[in-house]
Amino acid sequence: MSKSLVIIGGILIAILPWMSGGSDPLAVMISAFGILVAAFLLARRPEQHRVATLPLRFLTVLWLGWGTLSLIWSANRYDSELWLLYAILGVLVFTVASSLTLAEKAQLLSGYVWIAVVAAIYGLYLYFTADYDRLTSSFYWANPCAAFLLPATFVTGWRWIELKNSERFPKTAWLRIIQILVLGTAVWLADSRGAILAAAIVLAAALFASSLRRRILYVFGITVLTFGLSLGAAALRTHFLHHISVTPGSRFAQAAEGESNSLKDRQNYLISAFAIWRNHPLLGTGAGTYGVEHPRYQRAVVSASNDTHNIFAQTAAEQGLIGLLILVYLLIVVAVGVGRGVRREPQLAVVAAVAAMLLIHFGLDIDDRYPALIALLALLAGICYQPWRPWSVSGYRRWALPALLVPAVILGVSSYQSSVQDNHGIIYDDNHDLTSAAASYARAHTGIIYNPDTWGAEGIDYYTLASITDGSHRYLPLARDRAQQAIARDRDDSQHYFLLGRVERLSGHLAASESAYHRALQLDPWNHPEYYVDLATLQMERGEKRAALATVQVGLNLYPASVVANRNADPTVKPAVTELQRLKTDTQI
Repeated sequence: MSKSLVIIGGILIAILPWMSGGSDPLAVMISAFGILVAAFLLARRPEQHRVATLPLRFLTVLWLGWGTLSLIWSANRYDSELWLLYAILGVLVFTVASSLTLAEKAQLLSGYVWIAVVAAIYGLYLYFTADYDRLTSSFYWANPCAAFLLPATFVTGWRWIELKNSERFPKTAWLRIIQILVLGTAVWLADSRGAILAAAIVLAAALFASSLRRRILYVFGITVLTFGLSLGAAALRTHFLHHISVTPGSRFAQAAEGESNSLKDRQNYLISAFAIWRNHPLLGTGAGTYGVEHPRYQRAVVSASNDTHNIFAQTAAEQGLIGLLILVYLLIVVAVGVGRGVRREPQLAVVAAVAAMLLIHFGLDIDDRYPALIALLALLAGICYQPWRPWSVSGYRRWALPALLVPAVILGVSSYQSSVQDNHGIIYDDNHDLTSAAASYARAHTGIIYNPDTWGAEGIDYYTLASITDGSHRYLPLARDRAQQAIARDRDDSQHYFLLGRVERLSGHLAASESAYHRALQLDPWNHPEYYVDLATLQMERGEKRAALATVQVGLNLYPASVVANRNADPTVKPAVTELQRLKTDTQI
């Protein structure tokens, strides 16, 4: 196998959409190793290769540096560390892809198309065998799935149109036709309004500004044919497999009639992002921390989210005006380099167009949560990028790229090791072996990067042990310490204060317990009805029936039957609401 193919394979590993779009710690670790191998082999090439010149390098370092600096004031260091890890992977994919030859870039693009085809086939399998009414593939959410498949659909369609209009039409062109039909049908079945809107914007611009106008019939034919296939697939699923299906395109009608809850939710997410930015205008709350801060700014129980669904609004909330300006300037410099590359190699125009399409989708949905999509955007931009003046790398400088990858690999390995211990703890909990579970959670937060929730999970096990054994004097101090450790590392997560409130209540420190419960509700008054249950129960124990009734009523007002039905995926909601109803009766006696 040639070194060139290994380099291309190493980059393609980074865009594999397996394991929740590449966000699983194992997938991140393997992606980091793949890019490291690609960068190492690229550095060993005897010929000099061109990379980004000073302005882009400066802005990239500034962007990564500002995200790293936000660790100092971050509301959740773990989320900021994950943001940094994903950002480094994206930067390195762009750098390696932009340093390849034109022939290697063509192979890289073909490799992505085939990965997308496999993802689409897997998505179709899940669509016909699972219960969810839209195609999701390995992303397990329809919108990011559509974002991953859409660029491949356009690239394949354009390649087929070019072959169709060439003098020599190869016999293997039928493979392109199959690719188009599979990809296009899968995109329609994902039924992502954001993806279709992004495609429409780019397609309209292409029809206005390029020779695509002469091929409009082909574009129209592909669109109609794949849409018809998607309608047939939805009908097959509904009438023969007896699964509920969303009719492709129907969600646009819901939005036009004002019946789309997802559009209302997106408005709430943007309002929350603006409110967070207004309270932290320059620095933000730390890269990647919107999900931690959003509950305080939430406007309804059903509008919970870890993402703004808009990369620019989310950047403003998390990294302030400074971070937003750096990101925008960075994207402008990359866009100028991409335009320069298209002028030099016009056949790259379609790649630049789909990169723009994906970036538009980043402004409409949750794509920046998935390393596979971040790497894909970086890959497409890197294929087209051309520096304004070639800058050659030689000597020891060519090893700078692999050296930059080392911290990414270390972070990836540490995150994976922590997740393994975390999973062990969950398994022990399921088997009711709480002491082993606590020990596993303790190992999970000993590395460089770990989720601070593992401190809370360990504390929950110690609290449970104190509740069901005679060892309160032994376990309660450990539970209190773990809750406080979790708060120290994740100061705005309400669940750590809720655990502390339970520990203090079991310890007999009722005033401290009530204070912790109130703090939990200040941070997240929307998403945990059990907070109201515990606080009201504590108030009843203290003889404060009027306060308990007020607490119960607030919780019940937030969780009418319609909201309980909406949150049916959370098994804790319905029992908690039932307990609130019982407490209401008790307070009125």
